[in-house]
Amino acid sequence: MEERRYFPRVAVELGVKMTVDGCEYDRLFIDMGLGGARIAHDIRITAGSILTVQFTLPNALTEPIHITAKARWNAANVLGVTFDGFRAREVWLLNRYFRSLQ
Repeated sequence: MEERRYFPRVAVELGVKMTVDGCEYDRLFIDMGLGGARIAHDIRITAGSILTVQFTLPNALTEPIHITAKARWNAANVLGVTFDGFRAREVWLLNRYFRSLQ
């Protein structure tokens, strides 16, 4: 199947703290790219819900990355989200991290 995403995804196992409707959850990214991610999750979150995510990249001497995301779909214990957009330094750090996984 042809990849249709503008930003490709990379398989990861990276801890993420997400907040939605005032509730905070510690979960794992399954894959991620600059445009979005899949998060292992066992709570039903409605598509269209706005959430905030916070994560720290391995081997990065930086503060955690905070970003707003939108729930796109939720099925089979996985939540699909799109990110609102990273700052330039975060894009650089993420691209460096993605390259280290390949």
